[in-house]
Amino acid sequence: MNEMIRLEPNITGVPRTVVEPVEISGIERPVGAVVICSFLTANHDPEVWYDPDSFVSRRFTEPGVPRLLSFGGDRTIASAHRSRE
Repeated sequence: MNEMIRLEPNITGVPRTVVEPVEISGIERPVGAVVICSFLTANHDPEVWYDPDSFVSRRFTEPGVPRLLSFGGDRTIASAHRSRE
C-alpha cells in the first residue's frame, strides 16, 4: 500500500505559510509567503529513493526506508493515517 501511495499520492502537496524568513532553492521566502510541500516531488527524489519511478513492492519491507511524506498535512490527516496502520 505504501509503495502505491508513494508512486501516485492522492494528495500531491499541501500549502504552508512561512513563519520566519527561509531560503528554498536559492530563493528567499519572506514571512507570510505560501509555499507548497510537494509529496509527489519528494516521493520521487532520486537522492532519497532508489529507482524512484518504478513500482517496487518490497521497498517498504527493507531496512532504512525513508518515511513516506504523503500523510501529515495536519494533525487530522496524520491521525487518520495512524488509525489505518
